[in-house]
Amino acid sequence: MNIFRLYSKAINRQPLLVKTITGGVLAGTGDIAAQKISANGNCESGFLDYERLAAFTAFGCIWTGPINHKWLGMLNRMYPTHLGIRRALIPKMTLQFFV
Repeated sequence: MNIFRLYSKAINRQPLLVKTITGGVLAGTGDIAAQKISANGNCESGFLDYERLAAFTAFGCIWTGPINHKWLGMLNRMYPTHLGIRRALIPKMTLQFFV
């Protein structure tokens, strides 16, 4: 079974948990990349600010996963996709700016 099928099964079974873990992993991976890119060779190889990494990972777990899960779920209930672009997509995009 490939990774996408496993992820799809997991997100259908426990969406909040999977989104929380995914948010943390993506935020942490992004911070590692940002630290490596911003080092520009000025830091010794392999050096990472682990406090910063932990903070970004925690932020991803707390914000990206659960809060966006609840917020986007509420928007989907308020503006179902079958309403079309004007009555669903535009209000969702507009309200998303406030989060």
